[in-house]
Amino acid sequence: NFDFNALMDATQSKWEKFLSKIDVRGNGRESVEKLRTFYTALYHTAIAPNIYSDVDGRYRGMDKKIHTSEGYDRYTVFSLWDTFRSLHPLFTIIERDRTLDFVKSFMSIYDEGGKLPIWELAGYETNCMIGYNAMPVIADALVKGIDDYDVAKILDQMVASSNKDEYGIRYYRQRYVVPAEKEHESVSKTLEYAFDDWSIYKLGQALGKPEKEIKVYAEHAFNYKNLFDKEYNLMRGRLANGEWAPNFNPFKWGDAFTEGNSWHYTWSVFHDVQ
Repeated sequence: NFDFNALMDATQSKWEKFLSKIDVRGNGRESVEKLRTFYTALYHTAIAPNIYSDVDGRYRGMDKKIHTSEGYDRYTVFSLWDTFRSLHPLFTIIERDRTLDFVKSFMSIYDEGGKLPIWELAGYETNCMIGYNAMPVIADALVKGIDDYDVAKILDQMVASSNKDEYGIRYYRQRYVVPAEKEHESVSKTLEYAFDDWSIYKLGQALGKPEKEIKVYAEHAFNYKNLFDKEYNLMRGRLANGEWAPNFNPFKWGDAFTEGNSWHYTWSVFHDVQ
């Protein structure tokens, strides 16, 4: 009974329902252009993450085995370095049901692969970006009341994932910075680990965890201060011996920074803006 026009109408109806989640109005030609830009951007927010599980709930997991998602859709394409700052906070407002499925997908990724996602793609961890940025997504969802899952379990998963001996995390825990000569993009990694740790701390607080169990994350959340060079009032790389990394150029793209420079990343302290 395939009917092209009926399918097209149903598809347009689905998009109209999604785009109507936010109602923006205006008059005049300039407003029309702004509305077009706004709703095009809103459309783009719905492209990913996308559903990975089949119609019967089955999917191939991180362990290459076949699993079945029970009571939720298993999602994929968690490009979290790209999305944790603004896209996922938007989802907690306009896509709460999907956000719940995102968090449950995170948990299944941990169960199958041994850590929460960094940049997961189709049942495979690419590790192609930095941070352990599932942490702020989870914490944000929980404090906004999206909590229909085993929150104690997911806190354990967050703690375990944040202590993996990879991508400079061991140095970060021991020396309170990721040393510039030990790890590429050291400043960006330190700053994002600090915000991620703050997220773990806040979730632990929300769960009523004893302060002695989570205070280490509150302490490490302020590791960003170890990279602030008061001579320049900018973030700068440090060496393992505590000295500043040489040849500092705040406009230099890359090196100690991820797809940016010091002028970009100096502002990357979301948890302590003042």
